[in-house]
Amino acid sequence: EDFESRYGLISSLEHDLLRIAGSVFAADRASPRGDREEYRRHITRRIPIANYHRIAPLEPIRNRLLRQLSNDIWILNFVPVDPMREYGPDCGHSEWEGDALLFSGGLDSLAGALQFGSNEKPLLLSSHVTKNPATDGAQRELVAEMLQRGFNVEHTQFFVSSRDGGPTNLAHQVEPSQRTRSI
Repeated sequence: EDFESRYGLISSLEHDLLRIAGSVFAADRASPRGDREEYRRHITRRIPIANYHRIAPLEPIRNRLLRQLSNDIWILNFVPVDPMREYGPDCGHSEWEGDALLFSGGLDSLAGALQFGSNEKPLLLSSHVTKNPATDGAQRELVAEMLQRGFNVEHTQFFVSSRDGGPTNLAHQVEPSQRTRSI
């Protein structure tokens, strides 16, 4: 299912945030960490964004977050672009009226879903899935159980991964630690 067909048009800020997240995830996925994951990588990305004035000032927070998630050194260079030229005049706004939670299916995200899924406003559980059927199945089973027990949740899974090959000879079927997938 296509993102825009499910959620409608998104704002230029949402486009920018998805572009940043996709770029960070792709760089993390395409730069193997090595055995025992004790290797600190230095990753630099150049990312065009329309909302430069809103996103660029968050650099210290963003860098600290990426360092905490991945234990790597990140330099994200943002390049300002014209939102009308980049995204067109039909850039809309999200209409979701509830809350949202990243939902891995692990205990920490399940605890959050149980806490916030009993509110009057709906809770959107957003999950990252790959070719790992155990994770996909666990997420679906937990959501089914919450719905059966009357929790006010909606669940969306996004397949986010990569293609085989490239300069690092990435193996798509292999799922190494992807510390930035929560972005």
